[in-house]
Amino acid sequence: MDARCRSSNLTSRVQIVEYEVDTWYSGPYPEEYVKDDKILLICEFCLSYMLDEECLRKHNNKCQHFCPPADEIYRSLHKVKNFDEPQSLSVFEVDGAKSKLYCQNLCFLGKLFIDQKTLCYDVDQFLFYVLTRNDEVGSHLLGYFSKEKHSKYKYNVSCIMILPQYQSYGYGRFLIEFSYLLSKQENQLGSPEKPLSALGLNSYMNYWKYSIIDVIKDKDKISIKEISDATNMTIEDVVCTLQDTHLVRKAAKSDNRGNQYSILLMEHEIDKLNRPRLTVNPEDLRWTRYVSLYAKNSEDDDDYAVSSTVHLSNDEAVVENNNEPMQNGDDAAFDDEDNLSLKSHTSEATEIAAGSPQGCLPMLEPMSSCVDGY
Repeated sequence: MDARCRSSNLTSRVQIVEYEVDTWYSGPYPEEYVKDDKILLICEFCLSYMLDEECLRKHNNKCQHFCPPADEIYRSLHKVKNFDEPQSLSVFEVDGAKSKLYCQNLCFLGKLFIDQKTLCYDVDQFLFYVLTRNDEVGSHLLGYFSKEKHSKYKYNVSCIMILPQYQSYGYGRFLIEFSYLLSKQENQLGSPEKPLSALGLNSYMNYWKYSIIDVIKDKDKISIKEISDATNMTIEDVVCTLQDTHLVRKAAKSDNRGNQYSILLMEHEIDKLNRPRLTVNPEDLRWTRYVSLYAKNSEDDDDYAVSSTVHLSNDEAVVENNNEPMQNGDDAAFDDEDNLSLKSHTSEATEIAAGSPQGCLPMLEPMSSCVDGY
């Protein structure tokens, strides 16, 4: 961690345009900008920070920025909660090496709302995907996520943040979905950097859960690998989501391979999936990937070489009802020998039964993230 990022400097409030927002954590801003409990004033376009209103007024008269200093890779009209008219949303891809000061200022701002965030100054090896809402004035910052240009572990997000005044609009889920769209364009599976914060884990689990439900809800047959391919989630994240969202139940009977497990998909979860929500329009992406060092499902990578098979069937004899949640000690990981069965229900549940595994995939741990919920 950069020593300057360990600063205890804490400003209790920041002002961006007309919004005064309570901060959550300390940031690396110079002490003279945060002492005496002053409100930190920030330009919404270039993210420069000021001491007082007069400085901000003079800055605004001279600032030539009306959008992030980067290529606009996405623009589309979206129906956003609490807005009568469709809103123009954009995503800009900012190179930390080319727009270093802007990215540092973005990290400074993010540090106020992301616990244990370490990236503040060394931004050269990162790309920043900045979400904006557009009007006749310019492109207004809503939030962002960052990712390494060359991620050893193929993470598609390093940290993610939506400004507090814009949370509960679905922008956090939008950015998560956007990160997976980029991974799909790169022809590789995506996963966020871990460990995740409690808030980040909750947001990702909601996104993962309903992404999986969306894939399996109308299927008669599908495999874990097919779920992974359809969602661009890693097999580990698919399995951990099935475990951690309490969809997995232990079945009452076993087959010749050992224990069986069930996944119950309740009707109200499908109803929630069908509610209007902010989603990415893939056809509006205009993007060429920066770099890709790893191929999806590389045979040289054990994480992606897993080829689990899941059989989905209407055979009621295969599936057992059991409403007891799987305990932490229950072994519910899958390998390429495991079989699952699924039965679709509209009034009760969708169930998947799994054979006993030979080894358990590691559980997700609690990324320093701040995203709004599903």
